[in-house]
Amino acid sequence: MADQTFAVTVVASGGGNRYRFDGGSQDAETLQLTEGKTYRFTQEDSSNSGHPLRFSTTPDGTHGGGTEYTTGVTTAGTPGSSGAYTEIKVAAKAPLLFYYCSVHSGMGGAAKTIGVGEENLGLAFGHYLTLESADKSTRHRFQNYWVGEDATLSGDSYGFMPFAFSGITITKGGDNQPASIAFPNNELSRPFATVAVEDEYLATITTVLIDPDDKDGFTKLNEYVGQIVTARWDSTSLELSLASVFDAVGADVPRKRITQQLVGHLPLTSRVRVA
Repeated sequence: MADQTFAVTVVASGGGNRYRFDGGSQDAETLQLTEGKTYRFTQEDSSNSGHPLRFSTTPDGTHGGGTEYTTGVTTAGTPGSSGAYTEIKVAAKAPLLFYYCSVHSGMGGAAKTIGVGEENLGLAFGHYLTLESADKSTRHRFQNYWVGEDATLSGDSYGFMPFAFSGITITKGGDNQPASIAFPNNELSRPFATVAVEDEYLATITTVLIDPDDKDGFTKLNEYVGQIVTARWDSTSLELSLASVFDAVGADVPRKRITQQLVGHLPLTSRVRVA
């Protein structure tokens, strides 16, 4: 038996079809699904005809280059007919999911997964990434969280690409630790990654605290700048390594603003304000 049921309808909105839930007026709203609970999405309404709802770890699922997520997912019937539904039992430590139409692009949205016992404040961490050539003639900008459209920071537009940033800490013990940016190994990431290493691009990573339900609802926490020095990859992932990290937080530099300091492959410097 499902812990919660959503009645799905499909409406024409914004130049295309969009999913809506329980008679609401919000297109492709962000859902919050708790680990261990079961959610049923009924598609009995006639508007669902030809629009099977499915899940993926990639925005827009197979239309966005991803694959269908099937862990704990069951389907029944034909959308638009009595008894049709898609049901998901959210697995422990399930990834951020996206619901989408397996036939048509642009209909779905995000489905945040929440751990049991976690306090849900509706907030999460996200990153903006700029990869820039030394002569500043070429820039690539990405965000690693989804807001339903390209996000902006300081007037610049950032397209979505999942990536993970690691190697930064906020203690003195984090000094000179390796930092890296990991991407899925696909046709989008490979071309710029190769050039980024060859031309020793600078990477600027901005950490923000975000409200996933509000594309403008973020608080800038910190910014890091580093030089890309190596890359490695396997069949599924690609990782760019940055010069070692100098952690300015807690570095005993009172009442000064640390600014970008890069000399060759010397340590990456975080731009932080130290009280």
